[in-house]
Amino acid sequence: MMCPKNYDNLLREEDYFRSQYRIIISLKLTDAPDTIHYTDLNIHTAIMSVHGSLSLFANAPEFRSDENGAFYRQNDAIVNARFKLVEWFKDMEAKDLLQ
Repeated sequence: MMCPKNYDNLLREEDYFRSQYRIIISLKLTDAPDTIHYTDLNIHTAIMSVHGSLSLFANAPEFRSDENGAFYRQNDAIVNARFKLVEWFKDMEAKDLLQ
């Protein structure tokens, strides 16, 4: 789990990008039984999609929590997807693609 202070900063960064580029971020949550380790736990997946008027958002980029592993807690899946989204925006700004 992420430190509360770092999580607050992550939320602030997400809010900045949302307001700066007038985008809508949607969140889809799913869960399924663990069929690999056969535990009694469910694996949670978070998918964040970005929708906006810039051509960069035409295909609604998605950020998935399950690309590099699985999460037994829904909060961890959401944080992972949110972190990927914020890092993507930082990268796009650094490349000057959000003009």
